[in-house]
Amino acid sequence: MATYKETVSAALQQRDIGLGKVEPKLQGVPDELPLNSQSLPQGVLTAREIEITEKYSVIELLDVLRKREIKVEEVTRAFLRRAALAQVATNCLVELMWDQAIERAKYLDSLPEPKGKLFGLPISTKEHHGMVGENVSTHASFVAWIGKAHGSNLLYDHLYDEGCVFYVRTTQPQTIMHLETISNIYGRTVNPYNRDLTAGGSSGGEGALLGFRGSILGVGGDIGGSVRCPAAHNGIYAFKPTLKRISVMGARSIMVGKETVSSTPGPMTVDRESLELFMEIALSKKPWLIDPSLTAKPWTPFKFDRPLKVAVQWWDGVVQPHPPMTRALKEVAEACRKAGMEVVDWDCEPLDHKKGWEILSALYWPDGGKEALELMEAAGEPVLPLTKFIIQEQPSVKDLTMHELWELCTKRDDYRAAYARAWSYTSKNDGREVDVILCPPFPGAAAPHDQSRYWGYTSHWNLLDYPAAVFPVTTVDPEKDPKDLNYVPKNDEDKFNYDLYNPEKYANMPINLQIVGRRQYDEKRSSTRWVESNWVLVLQLLCLRGSWPETPQLRHPRVVEPGVGATIAPTMIEEERHVMESSDSISVQWLERYTIDHIKKTFGLCAFSIREVEVFRVNIYRFQPITPVSLRTILITGCSDGSLGSALALAMKDHGWRVFPSGRNLAKLSKVKEAGLECIEMDVGSDDSVSAAVETVKQLTGGSLDALLNNAGSGYSMPLLHVDIAKSHGLFELNVFSIIRVTQAFVSLLLKSTHGALIINNTSASGLLGAGIPFQGTYAASKAAAASLTESLRVELAPFGIRAINLFTGGVKSTFHNNSPDAELPKDSIYNVAKEAIESSMNGNEAGMNKPDATTWAKQVAGDLSQRKPPYLIFRGGSAGLARLGSLFPTGTFDSTVKQLGGIDVLERKLKEEKSTPKPQ
Repeated sequence: MATYKETVSAALQQRDIGLGKVEPKLQGVPDELPLNSQSLPQGVLTAREIEITEKYSVIELLDVLRKREIKVEEVTRAFLRRAALAQVATNCLVELMWDQAIERAKYLDSLPEPKGKLFGLPISTKEHHGMVGENVSTHASFVAWIGKAHGSNLLYDHLYDEGCVFYVRTTQPQTIMHLETISNIYGRTVNPYNRDLTAGGSSGGEGALLGFRGSILGVGGDIGGSVRCPAAHNGIYAFKPTLKRISVMGARSIMVGKETVSSTPGPMTVDRESLELFMEIALSKKPWLIDPSLTAKPWTPFKFDRPLKVAVQWWDGVVQPHPPMTRALKEVAEACRKAGMEVVDWDCEPLDHKKGWEILSALYWPDGGKEALELMEAAGEPVLPLTKFIIQEQPSVKDLTMHELWELCTKRDDYRAAYARAWSYTSKNDGREVDVILCPPFPGAAAPHDQSRYWGYTSHWNLLDYPAAVFPVTTVDPEKDPKDLNYVPKNDEDKFNYDLYNPEKYANMPINLQIVGRRQYDEKRSSTRWVESNWVLVLQLLCLRGSWPETPQLRHPRVVEPGVGATIAPTMIEEERHVMESSDSISVQWLERYTIDHIKKTFGLCAFSIREVEVFRVNIYRFQPITPVSLRTILITGCSDGSLGSALALAMKDHGWRVFPSGRNLAKLSKVKEAGLECIEMDVGSDDSVSAAVETVKQLTGGSLDALLNNAGSGYSMPLLHVDIAKSHGLFELNVFSIIRVTQAFVSLLLKSTHGALIINNTSASGLLGAGIPFQGTYAASKAAAASLTESLRVELAPFGIRAINLFTGGVKSTFHNNSPDAELPKDSIYNVAKEAIESSMNGNEAGMNKPDATTWAKQVAGDLSQRKPPYLIFRGGSAGLARLGSLFPTGTFDSTVKQLGGIDVLERKLKEEKSTPKPQ
């Protein structure tokens, strides 16, 4: 009989076979892996692979696949290679299905028409769920089951029928019952943000893979937090539905038939919209017709007709959350209040969560862990520390008699009933019960390895069978989140957790929060359609930029579109625009932009099923129908084809604005003309031309304007030693004085806006002190002047209800540098030592700057400007965030980066080489 190590070796060899088929081979992986793995793709993957795996949300990728704008095989190969790199970085894979995935992709590409709602989408899966087919080896991390065939998975059969591509299977821990992922077969899976911290469990392989963006949609399983914990630790989204919504038929596990407490599959994703997409598709096949244990209930949108009531669980009465988790709760609770929701406290102490754990830990192992321990013993497999913790160190776990089991299940049901009564009691004072509970998904960020010993923040909702979702909020900031040295722990578990916290150890780690709803109200609480559900509010209404914290440290944050709002019934009337207002916080114009076309574009397949709708005005306790109003209007200067202005005009249109693009030569505005926009001829350098444009806009709008975006501008790159003074005068005329000219002309129209007028000046991140790129001093000075003008306008016009905004744009791929001849150094320039590098930078090819394309930049800016109250400072584009930091830190802090951007690093190196080279005698 083979020893357990020999059996494990066979499994590892099988995994290596799949990894060995990766083509082309992974090159450029450092011998010593960095603590944070997020930079690895840039040195190993191709630019195209990075684009495919990072650019799209799930719905966006499905859209381009259906349109055949990209081949399924190309997408599949990109995700296979990124998953293989994720394996190197985190040890997250059980199997890389190279041959099967490529074959499947080629088949899908060969079809005359796209097939299924998931056509071509790569989906990753947790190993113990099994796979499509009848003879798939599934061991569920038990050595004894290695090489044992298992049946097909019903859920995966349905997803496969919808056209997806299964390409990897991911790791899970021994017994599938850890909040860590470690087994005797594959070892430990680590966090892609910090190798010293856990990726979570039990779906830790999925969490690490998605956190590394080696997948954008995966399937995990949850019985105690197994999709929510790893999602929280890796800064992604996940949803645990109520039991018996999604089938587990075909999954492999111990104690088959146990119904004391059960597991449910759940989606894990990089964006919130795809959570609902997954649920809709998973239930669209009516799986209850094959698996009779399921609730016969399709995914049905929930209509919400009043302001949301959110209860905040600050702690569970057992373990106090770490400071960054508490900070996140405070920030999100405040954002809820600002969005018009009622926020109350959820007092857990009378509900005795500790008693809940005593019941639940016994429910997990009604045989005292006998089957699991015997299975490991039979294979000679060692019992790992966290397995001992969850089975042998829990006082409530024992081999129950039948009567003891009945008694335990009665305690479970009594506890559930008591909790339900407490929830219902929240309506006593005003007739409105709490809609969702906002709470931590874990005491803090990802724990150090082998220290994930407190399950209460996720497992409690498994005991109650409440649907729950997690979503990213912020990251650990040692300055904002110092340890409270005066805190006195309440019990041993609290002390264990308190002692774990070290803000420097956790720096920049993701912090997620959790939303919990009542049993069977998955649609109402689910993490997907924030337009029609409670998650609508806490993930869309709440995610208004400027209203809650951003997560700049995360490698792949996605800008969350402003929400449609909880006060919108789940459909919209085509051809009409609607608005919503709250007496204290939600402005009238907030929903004007949500036409049916925009809803489709924003939410894709999740767009309400597009039915007719009424939108209601918030009145704190009730809603009243309101009259449709017109779109907000915006004039944008400098909109020639290929420019940032052109891209922004199209993006603002997509956000429901009536856009007036302008330019000196209308013949150069073909792109915006083709989109049906009303173009205005205007030379921002001519008083007469600007005055004529004002009259044109008056006729089109009836005399008002809601927003003016001064975008027209020009660049000039040259060392200050060689700057042409006349050119500099021209530069300031366009970049500075034209802003004054156009603003003065249009302010009379802005003062007549009924929506809260905006003046947005597209300045530049290079104009910030400490952020200037070498050889762009004159340009940066003009933009600094423009930024200063904007700041003055902000204060001067605020009393009149006009909001002046500085749009600090970083590097963006556009035609900006095409409007002038290539910049060249004078022949006698002292900088010619590094001529090639410096001229490359002067012409817009700054080394090391990752520039988004104009469309991506414009979508982000349009989202920012379409908020109820856009921020006064907006930073978008390559290195814009770094420029902002540079303006805050001591001068010279980021000189090394700035030198690289301008080619100064090359200059210094060449000068040093010249000095060290002996001169000929």
